[in-house]
Amino acid sequence: MLFQKNQIIKNITFLVSLSSVFFIKIIESQYNIPDAGVTYTREFPPDPFYPNGMGKMLKTPVDSLSSINAPMIKCTDPLSAGTYPLPRCISDEFAYNLNSGPYPNVERQSILRSKRRTNHMATWFGQFISFDITSSSSTIPSTPIYIPADDAAFNPPGSIPGELPAKGITSLPFNLTETLPGTSDPLNSARNGISYVTPFLDLNMIYGSSDDQLAILRNGTSCKLLTSNDGRFPPKNAEGKYIKGAGTSARSWSLFTLALSTLWIREHNRLCDELFKEHGNSWTDQKYFEEAQRWNVAFFQKATSEEYLGTILGRPLPTYEGYKPELVPGIDTFFATVAFRYGHTELSDIYRIQDEYGDTIVDLTLDQISEESYIETIPYERVLSSMALQRQEEVDPFFSDAPRNVISNSIVYDLYAFDVSRSRDRGIALYNVVREAYGLPRKKTWDEVTSDKYLQDRLQLLYPGGPDSTEAFVGAFCEDHLDGSNFGELLNASIVTQFNRIRETDRFWWESPERSLWTVQPYPELEGENVEKNISPWSLYSIQYSLDNTHIHFQVELKTSGGEGWFGMGFDPSDNGMTNAEFIVGIVKNRDVDLSNYNSNSGYHPPLKQTSEGLEIKSKNIDPNGVAKIEFSRLLRPPNRKPIRNEQMKCT
Repeated sequence: MLFQKNQIIKNITFLVSLSSVFFIKIIESQYNIPDAGVTYTREFPPDPFYPNGMGKMLKTPVDSLSSINAPMIKCTDPLSAGTYPLPRCISDEFAYNLNSGPYPNVERQSILRSKRRTNHMATWFGQFISFDITSSSSTIPSTPIYIPADDAAFNPPGSIPGELPAKGITSLPFNLTETLPGTSDPLNSARNGISYVTPFLDLNMIYGSSDDQLAILRNGTSCKLLTSNDGRFPPKNAEGKYIKGAGTSARSWSLFTLALSTLWIREHNRLCDELFKEHGNSWTDQKYFEEAQRWNVAFFQKATSEEYLGTILGRPLPTYEGYKPELVPGIDTFFATVAFRYGHTELSDIYRIQDEYGDTIVDLTLDQISEESYIETIPYERVLSSMALQRQEEVDPFFSDAPRNVISNSIVYDLYAFDVSRSRDRGIALYNVVREAYGLPRKKTWDEVTSDKYLQDRLQLLYPGGPDSTEAFVGAFCEDHLDGSNFGELLNASIVTQFNRIRETDRFWWESPERSLWTVQPYPELEGENVEKNISPWSLYSIQYSLDNTHIHFQVELKTSGGEGWFGMGFDPSDNGMTNAEFIVGIVKNRDVDLSNYNSNSGYHPPLKQTSEGLEIKSKNIDPNGVAKIEFSRLLRPPNRKPIRNEQMKCT
């Protein structure tokens, strides 16, 4: 599974083969966002939280100082009533500090990584999606993020605050969110955030959000998008920098998001070639471009809503109910400011680029992956596969060391402190208020928020008033995760609500019943698509399945080595890994197939062979080239075996 590490298949989400056609959205809804942008909505809850006056940041101990030229405030200083912790103190409280001793703390590093073994493909795919639906700007100068006197990185024990090793640095940069032109007093106004992209999944990153941007990205009037390096990579400007679509800042992009952008550009251009083979000179260049774009965006929507969200949420979105014209499209500011910044907690200090044998090509730091030229020096396929081979950090309040010390243009940024400050800048309501807005019950005690005693103690230190006094950004990331999910209740509610709104307000969503609006009717062909096959149009295997009331039916095709090979799939573990998972494994040998149930009931080890109960091979064939094709069925509820629950499946 593309977003899961070291699992063949989990919860019966399969890597299925990709057909060559998709479709989607009429151009009218995508282009020409107003130059001034549009504001994020504010629904959860509708009222901003500025207890010290509209637009005023939450009060911190720094407000009592006449000057911040020299650090004086410590994180351990008690907070007076109505005062909130310094953002850097919150960041320090949940720091990894893996390199605080003479050697990196490898054991702690492993513990803090994703317990569900979700890989970094999900991290960077999510970042790529954020470029498509949330692109904003912060341009109003503000009080910087104050560095406390007991900060372990800038003012370690024995140092003189404000001098070495901080070298006179007493604060980190931070600007307030931009407001719409014409706002008379931005400093004393509610700042929801301004978006410069559409609130739809429509690949703004490669098509832009205006006709002017598209003209820069498109190859004249032809079907294809511009590329560089003989079609291998995105286009470049006169300075040799890669040209992107709609407007995220340069420091937001990385080697990995550029690789994903390359993937969708290549797919658009491949579709142009496929369409031309079928229609020749009977279509105009513009029609070819629009059709290729529709199909490309449709696949992106499907990959996002099913593969990506299915992985991170651990369950599908609610059943799609079609286009709802009475709903207003938009991105909620809580989602943009808190929930969809969850990816910052997944960032690692080091990214390992591996070759096809699993050997390390190079280890790149978080700062180094911002150097996009690596995409031309490291094999492109290895960049993509390396994302899928490395486990991401857990979604929790802990940030690894590198995101807390990001260096951009010789300026240090702390993403954790930055995110807390942005939450205050935009007036995000307190934790329990936001929970109620999403229909969730209030939390009364810390043990209701998290079962982790360490987190309970940290929360009590930061917010002695209990959950009612906790900021939503901190509380949301401390929640115990839902079973099989990367998130607790609040983050889950926000992400599900927002992506459901994106589907319901998009008249041209790929599943929309308004199919009469499309030039072609590709809905059935899209059902089998997934990102894995888009990355590698021909792979060594494919697994497809369908359901009826009693059985799940599989079609497996794999390339064997001299007529020998194997395939497998696992589901329904008892933990976040694969303990007690039910496995089906097929072994191809001597041009025959042995199909059996397996189980890993005592921990992490190769699954143990059991019986073939509930399994039936319908057909099998190994051709002279070593390609094996097997069709078999499994009872949904076989005797003495774990059931496959129909409600967890999506029929294809």
